[in-house]
Amino acid sequence: LHRLIRRQRQMCIRDSYKGINGFPSWNPNGKSFVMSLSKDGTSDLYIYEFSSYRLFKITNDTKADETEPTWLNSEEIVYTSNRSGSPNLYKYNIVTKKNTLLQSQYKYVTTPKVSKDGTFVVATFKSGKSYGLIKITEKGKTSLITRDYFGESPTVSANNKLIMYSTKGANGLTVLKAVDLEGTTLFTVGSNVS
Repeated sequence: LHRLIRRQRQMCIRDSYKGINGFPSWNPNGKSFVMSLSKDGTSDLYIYEFSSYRLFKITNDTKADETEPTWLNSEEIVYTSNRSGSPNLYKYNIVTKKNTLLQSQYKYVTTPKVSKDGTFVVATFKSGKSYGLIKITEKGKTSLITRDYFGESPTVSANNKLIMYSTKGANGLTVLKAVDLEGTTLFTVGSNVS
């Protein structure tokens, strides 16, 4: 990571750590961003603060990887951690420094995506050989959106009414599917989709 000072680059963070290094997410207030770094062996979450040009470690679990952070609002971060043995979603409050499990209904949950208004999170879950998408509200209420043989990389539309994700089409090829919050397919994008 470099910062620009009078059109000159200055190195702020050296990304030479083995393991998971990435998943940057800007704070909605524009003053910092969060990322996952394998600086000390396992992946932990770090916040880079622009005003001080400092990097702060916010999780410290020597046995778990913490990845895929995204801001729920300017004080809370949702992320994936395998601290319970399999991936699940947690919420970290940067003010109280408290970690909480975001949902407990599903046991293998990853790739959190926050709605544009911050009122819900969409995530991928795995159960046996099938995948799907779930919606988790601010209060932790979980509802099933889809269940597919394959489903990943969800994204929430700007109006918070549609979700697009990658899945397998009827012909076995990967396609993008758009669904509403109840899981009704609205359209599919991909080659040879009927």
